[in-house]
Amino acid sequence: YTTKYLSMDGVDDTARASSAWSVPSAAYSCSLWARFPLSLAGLVNSDRLITMHGNTSTWTSLRFCIEVKPNGDMLFREGNADSAAPSSAYIGWTNVIPTDGDWHHWAFTSEGVNGGDMKVYLDGSVVMSGSSGKDLSGSPYALNLYVGTPGHGGGPTPCDIDEITIWDAELTGVQVTALWNDPNGPTTPSATNLINHLRMGDGTGDAGTTITDQVGNQDLTLANGAEITAGHP
Repeated sequence: YTTKYLSMDGVDDTARASSAWSVPSAAYSCSLWARFPLSLAGLVNSDRLITMHGNTSTWTSLRFCIEVKPNGDMLFREGNADSAAPSSAYIGWTNVIPTDGDWHHWAFTSEGVNGGDMKVYLDGSVVMSGSSGKDLSGSPYALNLYVGTPGHGGGPTPCDIDEITIWDAELTGVQVTALWNDPNGPTTPSATNLINHLRMGDGTGDAGTTITDQVGNQDLTLANGAEITAGHP
């Protein structure tokens, strides 16, 4: 059972992977647990909850990011992650972020093709949906994972985060509900299409300033006070 989580102060805490990440092309999904503060007033305009991004400070190396705003809005943004398309597309929804001090499960899914579905699930139900304006098909891209830390623009996010999973498939509503009902994430590390699993303190090798990816190579390095904390969703 999960007994720990990652705490981010939204000021200067950082959590990022340094290994190049060969992100699969086309469909993907991301699942995580998050707890936001009772007030979002400390956020800047577009704080980053989680980001797949390269090493340049432009949209050309963005794969996807989740932006949260002080008015409770959220954007699910994705880009082509190549130099030929320096732009991004997104879906957004107003006042969707819970500020009740409780843990909530989020899932972000995308078909990864121009005109394909993008969805955001909150506690097993779809709260945002729309069509992508980007085609992510082609060769995998070498990017890095950022958690609660801006990879491009925006700022850090004050929140607690746990059990991040990344998949090289568009999860179904049934699969998302199963993750919501299991705060430990997938029941086995070898779950089909699972490519990253960050347990935020409960994983093998998690200690000090290191969060070890239980499946892939996206080990997170914590800095400036980001810390593993006792507790669970």
